[in-house]
Amino acid sequence: MRTRRFPKTWFIPIVTLLVIMIVGTSMTFGDLDWYSKLIKPDWQPPSELFGPVWSLLYLFIAIAAWRSWESVTRKDHQAVFILFSFNALFNLAWTPLFFGIHAIDLALLDAILMQLTTLALMYLVWKYDRLAVVLLLPYLAWVGFAIYLNFTIWQLNV
Repeated sequence: MRTRRFPKTWFIPIVTLLVIMIVGTSMTFGDLDWYSKLIKPDWQPPSELFGPVWSLLYLFIAIAAWRSWESVTRKDHQAVFILFSFNALFNLAWTPLFFGIHAIDLALLDAILMQLTTLALMYLVWKYDRLAVVLLLPYLAWVGFAIYLNFTIWQLNV
């Protein structure tokens, strides 16, 4: 009896997202004094919520990336790879933009690009693997919320 082997393609999205998570988390703690002095809306979630939420989102994104790669046709492999890559770069860039160089406006633009690449991914993958798209829905919602929060903080501190 043959056992079914787990495809090796899961490795790339998992490792990539773990690297992004570790690098992003390490950059978040750079200048919390600056962040504490910003005017923030009353409805901002507590800081302790962000780590667990992002950890779960990264897991969902990694599974969605793997499922997407496995399900799309060869013709769409390049598009999936490019979209996930740009999305990961935008995700990674947000923290140094916001916390590193205090460019709240550029971080907002970056978050919008993150959201647009997520939507493009969902559109591309929908016809191949709807579960992968469903796994991206919490990410889409959270980034949408992050855009609104980022915009509000920018407006309050201009």
